[in-house]
Amino acid sequence: MKIILAILFFTTITLASDQIRVLEIDSGVDLTHPEVREHVNISNWNGNTDYLDQQGHGTHIAGIILKDTCQQVELTSCKYYDVDNNNKQNIDNTIKCFKRAITEHFDIINYSSGGPDPSPLELDVLKQIKTTIVVAAGNNNADLNIQHYYPASYGLSNIIIVGNLDGYKRNESSSFGLINMVWEEGTRIYSFFPGGRYGIMTGTSQAAAFRTNRILRGMCEKK
Repeated sequence: MKIILAILFFTTITLASDQIRVLEIDSGVDLTHPEVREHVNISNWNGNTDYLDQQGHGTHIAGIILKDTCQQVELTSCKYYDVDNNNKQNIDNTIKCFKRAITEHFDIINYSSGGPDPSPLELDVLKQIKTTIVVAAGNNNADLNIQHYYPASYGLSNIIIVGNLDGYKRNESSSFGLINMVWEEGTRIYSFFPGGRYGIMTGTSQAAAFRTNRILRGMCEKK
């Protein structure tokens, strides 16, 4: 309730008409942080539970995605994970989120998650999406040629798979092995937490968000 009341009093931000739209599929996004809120279209978030984050992961990722981007970047949150969901609900929600990119235009999608089991329904939806999708490689210290992680292991050309660097070397938890992987710093990353807080997280989730941020900043330079 406190979060909802706070949202009602946020300042409305008008985004430029030449928007760069990014879809974040995660645990939601807490709009307590004005640096996140200024990149969200009020018509999308007012009363929308996709912008409530009980877990904190999605808010941390949003802070990385949006860091030093231009005003034209518009973030849309689609919440697939909730602390009260079972695994099937999370998968079903993920597919629903990806389906949005079939009927709605997004310039890039960030999905800092995944799992060991493939989903034929998820794969079918992903094959219909033309937008670039940035995904995490996983934190299992696994050779992805042997121990698969999805959607990273689907082998689709529009998916960018991101591993986690600790300085100039692979973080020991990061999965590896795919020849088309890219690498970003994802170790001890300082970003937003819900409730206006800040904190540190480590993982290929953070690395994926940095790759999305890099792409967005490149798009901003062309505006």
